[in-house]
Formats: sequence, structure tokens, C-alpha cells
Amino acid sequence: MILPINQRKKLEEKLRSYRKRFIEYSLLKKIIEKFAPNYKIKTLCARKLVSPIKKWELYLNLLYEGIVLSTTILAKYGKGKQYMVGWLYLYNQYGYTTQLADRMTVYNTSIHGKRIIAWAKFIFQKVRPSFFRWKISKKSKWETYYLMSPERALIQLIKDTNGKPEFADDIYNLLQYWTVDKEKLIELSQKYCSKSVQHLITIFLEKWQKSSK
Repeated sequence: MILPINQRKKLEEKLRSYRKRFIEYSLLKKIIEKFAPNYKIKTLCARKLVSPIKKWELYLNLLYEGIVLSTTILAKYGKGKQYMVGWLYLYNQYGYTTQLADRMTVYNTSIHGKRIIAWAKFIFQKVRPSFFRWKISKKSKWETYYLMSPERALIQLIKDTNGKPEFADDIYNLLQYWTVDKEKLIELSQKYCSKSVQHLITIFLEKWQKSSK
């Protein structure tokens, strides 16, 4: 649908003056009814004025001039759902690797695969509810989102190397010593990990201790 220029300008002015990152569906619908009757939300999306976070519930205001973090988008999308951030994105955040992730990995109980929500790129990994042990919350300026604890993430990294402890030599120079609680690491591994993973963690801790001397 091609809008008259005056209607399009009024819509853009209204969205720009709203000064909020997110707009609920009900309010967006009222704005359209007032400034551009018969106009559809999907056309606003196509013209990159808004982007759906939760269809028919919440939209990102693309004319908002402030910063919108990918974690803020995830917090809005994942609200009320079981999820936590992990893998390469989080390993980098914790200082376990210098590798950068082009997508944020999100473990959850409902969906699987790559998705782009607004502009943020995610990989969703579907897992069992038991996977969410030692999940922690992190509060940003705007929202609270969920992620693996430092100890949980380190154990996952060790498991992700397919049982090859040699990778640990590369981590010691990167590891933030204040990040990981060794006692928690041992407790978590003893409670929930296989004997082979426990063995790898023991080797890791021994090498870590030697490297810190």
C-alpha cells in the first residue's frame, strides 16, 4: 500500500516523538487508526518503521534514536519463557575465548534454529528443562535477561571440546581469575557431570593452578 506523503510523515513524526524503544500492539494500532486509517502493521514493518518482537504483542520502534542492545531484545522476546544465553557469545563475555560470535546462542525449551528478531541475530537451541541448572540473571539498565553462570559456562566449554583437555592451555591467559568460583565449579561438576567430564575439570584446575604461580 502506498501512503499519501502527509500520512506517512505524520506516522514517522509520531513514532519518532514517542521516544520509547518498544511499542505495544494495542498502542501501535491506535496510532495507525488515527494517522493512517486502513494502513496495516505489516506495511510499517516492510518500510522499516517498526519490527516485530512478538507478533500481535510487541514491536521495536525503529525510529527510536537511542541504543537498543541485543540482550534487551532477547529479554523482551523471552519474557515468560525458559531460556538462557550460552556458548561462544558468553564464552567471549566471560573472557574464556577471544573468538567473536556473529549470533547469540540461546538455550530454550520451545524452538530450534537461526532467527533474526528486529536486527539481532540468534541461534536457538532446544534443550530439556534439566539443562537450566545454575542459570543466573543479569540486569541491564532496561531489562533482566538470563544466562549461564561463569562456572556452568566453563563446564559447557570443556564439554564442547569433545573431551580434549589440550584446549585449556589457550584459556589460561584469557581467563579472568575473579570470574570463576573454583568451589562452585567442583560442586557443579560433581553433582551433574559424567566421570569423564569431572576428570577433564580436574586436569583443567591442576593446569590453572600451575599457570597462576
